[in-house]
Amino acid sequence: MDILLEKTLHLNNKDDRSNILLSFTVPHDYDRLEISCSYTPKYITEPAAVIHAVQDCYERYLRPQDRPEQIDPAKFRLNNLLTLSLDREEHYIGAAHRQAPVQKHIISARYASPGFWKCPVKAGAWRAVINVHALAAGKVDYNIRVVGKGENEI
Repeated sequence: MDILLEKTLHLNNKDDRSNILLSFTVPHDYDRLEISCSYTPKYITEPAAVIHAVQDCYERYLRPQDRPEQIDPAKFRLNNLLTLSLDREEHYIGAAHRQAPVQKHIISARYASPGFWKCPVKAGAWRAVINVHALAAGKVDYNIRVVGKGENEI
């Protein structure tokens, strides 16, 4: 087992609606890649943060005359959404565009997690792409770990 990428990202409002590229090298062929990723917080619970996020959306998407005068934060369930996609050199391997804040994915020639293509794990340049779809909380910590494993490794 070799750790090929391990990183914690501290994201903030400037990262909202962006893609963060994390390049890593696979030094030799492996049986499979195991990718673990997580982020926190998932939901925005602080009433002032909810009001701020909703006001931001209202200003962005509604005409002034269509904006409500008051915002009740209890009526909103806002969440952050960060997803993962994977490339190998010039090849798109797939994406996990799911809502779960904790995920594990496997890539191999025999099996791939839903959203990814089965493919051999070949030596070369790889890239994990963190797709920051919505960062409503203002600050999010994102963790990713990519491990290369041989055929007999658990």
